[in-house]
Amino acid sequence: MWRTVLDPLGMTSSSYVWQSRYESLKVYNHNLLGDPAGRREPWRANAAASLHTTAEDYARFVSAVLVGKGLRPSTARELRTPQSRPDERGINTATLAPTGRFAPSLAWGLGWGLEQEGEAWSLWHWGDNGTTKAYVAASPRRGIGVVLFVNAENGLALVPPVLAEVMGGASPACAWLKQRGPVPSFGSFVAALRASGAVQALEGYRAARVARPSDAAIDEDTMNRIGYVLLRGKKVKDAIEVFRQNVSDHPESWNVHDSLGEAYATDGQAALAIQCYETSLKLNPDNTGGAEALKRLRAPAGRD
Repeated sequence: MWRTVLDPLGMTSSSYVWQSRYESLKVYNHNLLGDPAGRREPWRANAAASLHTTAEDYARFVSAVLVGKGLRPSTARELRTPQSRPDERGINTATLAPTGRFAPSLAWGLGWGLEQEGEAWSLWHWGDNGTTKAYVAASPRRGIGVVLFVNAENGLALVPPVLAEVMGGASPACAWLKQRGPVPSFGSFVAALRASGAVQALEGYRAARVARPSDAAIDEDTMNRIGYVLLRGKKVKDAIEVFRQNVSDHPESWNVHDSLGEAYATDGQAALAIQCYETSLKLNPDNTGGAEALKRLRAPAGRD
């Protein structure tokens, strides 16, 4: 990588293994509630996940891709030629079954996601290492692009407004990733959750939704992830309240019932956990994790 990409493109801040100079340069990550969540310092190279770089360095790479620098013309064309098509359901196929229909205006090239731009294709991709997020988009036709790195678990919420400003227009890729930009209620809900706990935060959240019904609610996936941040942080009662709100908002989702069941089980409320897992399995009989959890909960005490 150094010989063929990093050095020729002048990517002097990039490395696949930790360097001592990064100690004072690398930012710390943050979870959905804004709490510090450490940082990764890989001593061993990993092609998929250990690249340390900057937005400026990575923009050099994207610029080179746009003009095919260092590539055979045929390879450069193949990079931005559709090779396959994603399902219209979007990224979260773990909880939503594929429809078998292609997402409009989207395709996969070689390594890159492709988004239709008139008769041409623009490039895009995203990165997700939990508490860090990344997004890149570039138009070979217009010669413009954007590279966004965020040290926060909810960082992809910044992508839609940034894309609209830099690239212009709506992004099918953002819709496929289920990113619609910051929800007005998110910041106040998280602030109240940190200050006063889930019960009061949810009271304020529900009151705000009644007062401003046109404002978008916090989406199912984000609310569920907030619940798991609380659960991992040993704030089990708060997690239960957040999961209960998600069940109330999305009673048709097997996944939210499953999450609430896990929180109840963690809290020792076996009967309520069993009810949640039973509902989850009625909605999705293929939920093998829920079936195993239900089996454990129903097992006689002292037996595995």
